[in-house]
Amino acid sequence: MENEKNESHKKELPKELLKEASQKYNLSDSLLEEIREIRQYLHTNPELSGKEYKNNRIYKEVFNRT
Repeated sequence: MENEKNESHKKELPKELLKEASQKYNLSDSLLEEIREIRQYLHTNPELSGKEYKNNRIYKEVFNRT
């Protein structure tokens, strides 16, 4: 039971942090959702240190839009 509570809290934490960041930096809901999706992708598809080719491509695509 305690493990389930801890797991659900871990899942909610990023949403809370993103919501706080959206208010602090005035981010739109669509950008916030995109950030959440990118974070989820990066955490579910880890790459070895020094071989982060997909991660680097994603970062370049996102940061070159600004």
